[in-house]
Amino acid sequence: METINLVLVAMDSELDALLHTIKEYKVTNVNNEKGYEFTFEKEKYLIMMGKIGKVHTAFFLGQLSKCVNIKRVFNLGTSGGLNKDLSLDEVIIASKVGYYDVDVTSFGYAYGQVPGCPKYYECDEDYIESHLKNVLLPYRRGIVVSGDKFVNKNNFVDIKGLIEPEMQCIEMESGAVGQVCYLLKVPFIVIRSISDFVFENENFQTHNDNVESSTTNSALVFLSLIGMKQNLN
Repeated sequence: METINLVLVAMDSELDALLHTIKEYKVTNVNNEKGYEFTFEKEKYLIMMGKIGKVHTAFFLGQLSKCVNIKRVFNLGTSGGLNKDLSLDEVIIASKVGYYDVDVTSFGYAYGQVPGCPKYYECDEDYIESHLKNVLLPYRRGIVVSGDKFVNKNNFVDIKGLIEPEMQCIEMESGAVGQVCYLLKVPFIVIRSISDFVFENENFQTHNDNVESSTTNSALVFLSLIGMKQNLN
């Protein structure tokens, strides 16, 4: 079976931003789900809109792996900023991903570690380092963490003590992507753009106000990373 690069997003806005920047693609069907294929420099890419949340994402990616010979997974989207030095719409190219809401420490595991897996799932560093020269937009490297809630100023207090200095942003899917790819032995890359800050008031509204520009930046960094000319017209 021919290999293909899987590009996974979680929301309509993220899909729309990506398709708008690519423009030339073919609509297809994979496992009764709509997909969008494009080819660049002899590499084939399949864009799929996954699901929101860790279990949804893990199940969706696991099912796709039965239908598609995945070469590499690119997971794109928005996130809530954890680092006060970040700016809205700034892009994080993850070094590794993990969870902030997994606790099996009673049995001797590190906080965030799922038994049988590492605490963090390492992104495809060789690919990232060899392609960073293509990225002209501002970006930052660091850890992206996931959990099953939209974090805001009120519930951020519950996890504040668990945040480590290298953690840049927080969302609901990339940890699951990393874990499934780890189990499948498939390399993966996570790209997130900051749509809001979890420690600020009304960050849900901030997310809504900035989701278009944020998702566009995430898509543009992905395209520049693979070497495709950016197209905003």
